[in-house]
Formats: sequence, C-alpha cells, structure tokens
Amino acid sequence: MIVNESKIQLARKVYGDGCLMKLQQAEWIIRQSGDKINGKTLLFAAGESPLMWSRVTDATFVLHGKKAYRRIFELPDNQALRMYNVNYSTKVESWQNDLQKQVLNTLPPEIEQARYDLVLVNGPCGHSANSPGRVSALLHARMLVKDGGIIFVYDYDRELEKTVATELFGTPDEIDEGVSTIAMWRR
Repeated sequence: MIVNESKIQLARKVYGDGCLMKLQQAEWIIRQSGDKINGKTLLFAAGESPLMWSRVTDATFVLHGKKAYRRIFELPDNQALRMYNVNYSTKVESWQNDLQKQVLNTLPPEIEQARYDLVLVNGPCGHSANSPGRVSALLHARMLVKDGGIIFVYDYDRELEKTVATELFGTPDEIDEGVSTIAMWRR
C-alpha cells in the first residue's frame, strides 16, 4: 500500500481550520486510499470537511442545503472548490422505502457523467428522523465509482448507513472503528 505522507501532512495542517472530520479518520482514509488519493474524488459532504479534502485531493463536493453551502463560502481559500448544492427529497424516517424504490436525487450532469477513483459518503446529515439521510448518496456512490475505485462510508455504525451500504456493496474490506466508524470497499 502506498502511504502518501505529504497528503497526511496537508490534512494535519488544515485540520485546525474547522474540519469536522477527526484528524485520525482523515489519516486512515488517506492511508487506505493509496495512489487513488491522487485521482478524482467525489465527496458527499457534511460540515466543513470540503476545506480539508480540497487541499488533499482533486475533489468535487456535493453539499445539502443552503446553510451548509453558505458556511463553506465563509471559510478562507474556497474559490477553487467545486461544490454543488443538492436538495434531497429523502428522509431518515423513510429510508427503507427510499432504498426499496431506489430513490436518487438529481445531481448536476458534471457529476453524474463522471466516474471517480474515490467516493466518500460523509453527508448529507443523517442523525435525526427529518434529516435527508444517505440512501441517495450511497446509491450514487455505487453508480459513480470507477472499476478499481474505493468507497468510504462515514458513520457506518448507524443502522441506515450499515444496512444500506452492506446491501449495496457487500461486506466492507476494511473498517476503522475510531471516533466514528468508517467502512471501506474496493470495487
């Protein structure tokens, strides 16, 4: 496995800039990614994590809601970020139904027509019944990852993320049970 120490140093440098993802989780993802970290990345984001990931990889970000989008633009050095605001119609309270119906929210064509070396599902929010949850993001991850790519699912310890990701991707190749569980699949 390729360990890209320069990417880890970048993550450490910007971690204090307000990134919600814990440093050890970012380091684990970078280490597991190997040379894929230098490829094309799609991040379904929550919080300010795009700030850190934009400095570590060539990433495109999908955010949920104007509040999250506005928060990113209040941060420094955001001019080069490729971010798209998507309004999700899904809800955590109806995730089983959304999965059964394969509910996909519309993504911009620039995202849907590309394929990615890394897909990180760290959003939209999924911690309450009225949150959009991640069914649609997980369905998109399955469609948009390249052959040989890697998918990471954040909060894999939650019922929705674990059940849906396992149904779509099978048993994870690796699991990091740090502050919050992240699972990884090589495709």
